This record gives sequence, structure tokens and C-alpha cells, in this order.
Amino acid sequence: MATTFKDLQTSVRAGTTIAVKERNGKVAKGRLESVTGSSLRLRLRDAAALDFAEMDVARITVTDPRWNGLLIGAAAGGGSFAVLGEESCTSPQAVPGCQRLSRGAGIATMAAIGAGIGVGFDALRRRRVFLGPVAHRARVSIRPEFGRRRTGIVLTSRF
Repeated sequence: MATTFKDLQTSVRAGTTIAVKERNGKVAKGRLESVTGSSLRLRLRDAAALDFAEMDVARITVTDPRWNGLLIGAAAGGGSFAVLGEESCTSPQAVPGCQRLSRGAGIATMAAIGAGIGVGFDALRRRRVFLGPVAHRARVSIRPEFGRRRTGIVLTSRF
């Protein structure tokens, strides 16, 4: 995982769909247009472009396109039925009153189920490729202090 935009240049190609989360919490999604050692340009769907400075970015994640999950799932579901499915109503162990399902309908049904599962997996798949430096914040702590002959409060501040 990259911690600088210079490192990011070698791990993510232009045209990749990414989500950029800024330090203020805003998230922008689009295609990576370019990245230099200190800035990143993101092309949004409406053709507008946003520029980000490295110090303003908290993290960047790559999102997997849904179409490949759809194709892989459909091929896995339909292909498995085509190879493993059988005409169950014609087997000797068939249940009386069995409704026969054609091979084509079985392949289509399993392909549709597989496509739905594949799209679902792709929707959940994100890969973090950049994590900006941790913002240092001032911290203050207060704690009571008790001793044999003393009672007080300890105040600690860190920057």
C-alpha cells in the first residue's frame, strides 16, 4: 500500500476507478486521470475534474467494476449447470409428479443467479491503495494524583 503519491504512481494506472476520501470526510468517486509526486487528478462522471493535494487525502480505494463480476458469475452458474445438471425428471430416482425443466432453462436460471452473486461480490470488493499520513492532534489528559502527604491533579498536554 502506498503512503505517498510518488509510490501511488507505480501501483495504480490512469483510467482506474477509484474513491478518494479527503481528510475532511468528503468522498469523491471517478476515474484516475493522472497522479504526480504531489497531486492527483480525478475525472468525475459528469466530465468535471477534481485536483487533490497529497496532504488533503486520507485514503484512496480501488473499486472493482461490476460488469466482470456479472460475467464471471453468469459463466460459473450457467456453466456448472450445463456440465453437472441432469434431466432430473428422467432419472430412476425422480419424484412422482416432477416438473421437467429443460437444459436451456436450467442454464439460464443458474446463469442469472450466478450473475447476481457475482455483482454482489464485486460491490463489496474494494482495495485500499493509499493511506495518507496520520494527522497529529494535540492531546490533553487530566488525572488525579494521591500520595502520603499530597493530593492534586496532573495535567498533561502533548502536541
